[in-house]
Amino acid sequence: MSDGKCKDLANNVEKLASGKEKPGIGKFLYDELSFNPTKSQLSSHLGAIFSYSKVWEFNGKLRGMKFRRISNNWSELIKEYYEKAMQCES
Repeated sequence: MSDGKCKDLANNVEKLASGKEKPGIGKFLYDELSFNPTKSQLSSHLGAIFSYSKVWEFNGKLRGMKFRRISNNWSELIKEYYEKAMQCES
């Protein structure tokens, strides 16, 4: 995400297992962090959390999801998002 370019979600379990998935977030988790295909699906959760936190920008599509980094301040933005979410629940 560091280059600021859009990245595909790329977390199809079957394509990851067969080696046919395109480059993207899920494939990164699979290839670089040794997540199994099922755990690589966590990329969709990361996409949601980072988008709601205003760390990543989301293209708004349900198919062909893409994400782009819009802030380097991910730690603080996620913390702020979490704290606001907890205030809404009380």
